[in-house]
Amino acid sequence: MLSCLTGALTGCVIFIFRIAIKYTLLLSDHVYSTARENPVMILPLITCAIAIGAVAYVVIKLLPIVRGSGIPNSLAILRGFIPFKWISSLLGIFTSNLLSFLVGIPLGSEGPSVQMGCSIGKGTTNLFAKKHKAWERYTMTGGACAGFASATGAPLTGIFFAIEEAHRRFSPIIFMSASIATISATLTTTGLCKLFPSLNLSPRLFDIPAPTALPVSFFWLAIIIGVAVGGISIVFTNLYKAFNSLINKKLKKIPLWVKILTIFGLTATIGFFLNGTLGSGHALIDAIFRSHAPVWYLLIALLILRALLLLLSTNSGITGGTLIPIITFGAILGALISTAAVFVGLLPDTYSDAIALIAMSAFLAASTRTPLTAAILTIEVFSGFNNIIMIAISVAFAYLTIECSGVVAFTDFISEQKIHDTHKDKELITVNASFEVKDGAFVIGKEIRDILWPPYCAVISVKKCVIGSSILNKGDVLQIRYQTYDPDDTFEIMESLLGKQDGSLERDEAKEEKSYHVPHA
Repeated sequence: MLSCLTGALTGCVIFIFRIAIKYTLLLSDHVYSTARENPVMILPLITCAIAIGAVAYVVIKLLPIVRGSGIPNSLAILRGFIPFKWISSLLGIFTSNLLSFLVGIPLGSEGPSVQMGCSIGKGTTNLFAKKHKAWERYTMTGGACAGFASATGAPLTGIFFAIEEAHRRFSPIIFMSASIATISATLTTTGLCKLFPSLNLSPRLFDIPAPTALPVSFFWLAIIIGVAVGGISIVFTNLYKAFNSLINKKLKKIPLWVKILTIFGLTATIGFFLNGTLGSGHALIDAIFRSHAPVWYLLIALLILRALLLLLSTNSGITGGTLIPIITFGAILGALISTAAVFVGLLPDTYSDAIALIAMSAFLAASTRTPLTAAILTIEVFSGFNNIIMIAISVAFAYLTIECSGVVAFTDFISEQKIHDTHKDKELITVNASFEVKDGAFVIGKEIRDILWPPYCAVISVKKCVIGSSILNKGDVLQIRYQTYDPDDTFEIMESLLGKQDGSLERDEAKEEKSYHVPHA
């Protein structure tokens, strides 16, 4: 019931968000078009962009939870590493992301949609099931998946997001929470789009023709694409780390507001002189798939400029999503590869859209280390059913390429930085405690692997009441070791899972030297 309600509410909010984005983009396009027709308007244009950046800075400064990329933030939240207030998070993300769209920062809406869904999931639990806190992270997971599905029109990918990326394990409870919320959100979004046809909103992220099927005889080209794109993904991730070191360490003395205002002004300047560098990349992807891609040297220029702006924006904490920009990089790389293949006579130009699709899936898989989600997303959103085998080949080789390199996934690196920034001034405490499973506890009837335990938590041993049972039962005693920055809050979470403890069991705490390591799940 909570998941269904969360999905419906998320679908409504993301529908309103998409309406706001639509009119924000129309206003942005009109302003830039007018400025390009009157070159003297460049200074007022840059001044307005800097003023908008100042407003964005205020929002980010007041609400640090909205700072940065939405999906990495959501991963840290769903894994239990970052506490947050759902109302301020929801409103802050909504406002801050629109400001980014207004100026044309190359960030997407899918990340903020995921984080808003996370906030709605937490709010739903707090409002309608306050006494059942154990459900909170499951409901937030459902909300995050619902936000993804509502933003992209890809419900199946939304479900896999919970399993492969958010928690990186399969659990029946996680699967059901994600599925119910995603289906509810998809039905809500689709229904609202049909209920208000005058808005001309599609439940799908892209409405493009299905790409041409690339013959199986070109499997070698899919391998080359996978390896090449995987290698470029390694370079991109290392560039992000270099920019992170430059902005947050070497340029640490420069105030955050100066960095953000500079990026907003720089984006307006580049957008004035070179159209196509602005926004998430939706229009550019659409042009590439409809055979209207810019010439190769403009594609290279767009790739470099968009990468520069994305790396600066994400490292400075500007609110936005990285999924669509990453897909855009893949589409540009695919367009460049197909152009080269056609030029040397290795490929007919009729397969250019298929090459773009294959490169997109490969680059996304390598950047996020989520091959299944990447493949399903490109198949579901871009109607890639005709190229499933080629997508699978390219994704596999791209994933193997970056896996052999040992480079941390792009999204994981951002997520770890967010966690580090949140807890950098706090002491990490190790707790060894015994918990008894009480009557009516949430964990009864579930296996240990199905429970979303607090982060840094390990179940050392279980003293079973029912010998041979794989599920937890009333009276079982668990010896648990966990690390936490807030022992009282974590203990409260443990009691929400295992039942109110009577105080007779042991609970030892010990401060440890400050260390930092974030497990993936």
